[in-house]
Amino acid sequence: MFLVFFSYKASMLAVQRLPGLFYNNDLWQLKNSMIGPILWALNMYALLVLRVRVKRQSVLHLWLSVAMLALLMEVTLELWAGMRFTLGWYVAKINSLISATIVLCAIVNEVNRLFIRLSEQHRQLIESEDQLEVANEQLLRLTNLDGLTEIPNRRRLDEILDRELQTPEERSNALSLLMIDIDYFKDYNDYYGHQAGDQVLKKVAQTIYAAAKRERGFAARYGGEEFVVILAGHHAQQTLELAERLRGEVAALAIEHHRSKVDNCVTISMGGYSLCPHEPMTSEELIRHADDCLYQAKAAGRNRAIVKGGCS
Repeated sequence: MFLVFFSYKASMLAVQRLPGLFYNNDLWQLKNSMIGPILWALNMYALLVLRVRVKRQSVLHLWLSVAMLALLMEVTLELWAGMRFTLGWYVAKINSLISATIVLCAIVNEVNRLFIRLSEQHRQLIESEDQLEVANEQLLRLTNLDGLTEIPNRRRLDEILDRELQTPEERSNALSLLMIDIDYFKDYNDYYGHQAGDQVLKKVAQTIYAAAKRERGFAARYGGEEFVVILAGHHAQQTLELAERLRGEVAALAIEHHRSKVDNCVTISMGGYSLCPHEPMTSEELIRHADDCLYQAKAAGRNRAIVKGGCS
């Protein structure tokens, strides 16, 4: 502010020393003093530089060129008129007004177009974020689900089991793990074919998953024809009772299995282990204990369940 004020005062003090450019509305002094032609030449040079030096012409450059061309025309008309308030002088003023209005309207229009483009890009960005979120959810779902049976996979099982066993001092209820194996499944595949075997895996998996869900448990495909059920708050006896109900539900599916040595339909064998509240154990140890019980159930003739554990 101070700089502007002092500049203004300095210019006012020196105004008497500046040469006059026109007298009694006569503009010829502006031309004869070469100030007018110099201004005209500078405007022409600036317009040519803008058109020649700028390789990529944008809308902004276009309207700058229009503004500079209008200014050049005004200076030309002012010099040509020679006098104020003549036809040429009025034409110059009208040209200046019209040109300024057109440039202003063009700038407003360009700003409006940019705003529309920005709004559209913002909308597309929101849609992309929504699509990305849906894709991430689908990816997470595919990552955690078994592709064939559409129940949780081994990766998801390891996460859940590690979480349940991470802080045994905070686990105030019993925790049981049940390992399930389809009896003579290899013989079924060899006799009926792999496509039929896949259908058996799907039906048995969905039956196990539904039974675990009713008990507020977690079921997953462990691998091949093996499945695992995690039951929070179930001691050994409760786990055995669930296993027997589950064995009956699979048998009720009445899936023909002429190569089975224990029945004429598909059956399952189960082995389980139950942890007492606050009992520490790693996931590998718990799975090994349940797998040992499964091995015993198979050795005892299959189509049965054996559940053990310190908490009964």
